[in-house]
Parts: sequence; C-alpha cells; structure tokens
Amino acid sequence: KTPAPITGSQSAAPTSESQAPAPIRTRPVNPAEREAMIREAAYYLAEKRNFDSRFDQENWAEATRQIDALLAERGQA
Repeated sequence: KTPAPITGSQSAAPTSESQAPAPIRTRPVNPAEREAMIREAAYYLAEKRNFDSRFDQENWAEATRQIDALLAERGQA
C-alpha cells in the first residue's frame, strides 16, 4: 500500500522541540585531566610564539583561562 501524500496541514519535519539535541551528560573532569588539557593548550599557544620561553607563564595563564571557560561552558567546572 502506498502512503498518503503529505498535505499542507501535515508535516514531515519534526517539531522544534524534537530538533533540539539531547544534552550530553559527561562525567566531571578530574584535576589531572584538567592539567593535561591546560598543558596541551599551552603547547599550542607556545607553538604560535615559536616556543619563546619569555612567554611561558603567559601561555600557561591563557591556556588555564581557555580550559576553565570550556569546562564551565560544559558544566564541568
């Protein structure tokens, strides 16, 4: 049997409520994982500055801000 065609009053598209992605539930990041994330972010910041050691503390501080903001956004801070 052939399905009936969709008319203007019917909709094949899901409602806006069903289109919203389900929240991702993740476990909290432990201190060692957070530090590893900061270390990696600091590495990439240092790479952009050609590994100039004068910026080590600044790179670490900026990486810490970035990772903490990311974790806060995810509700893991």
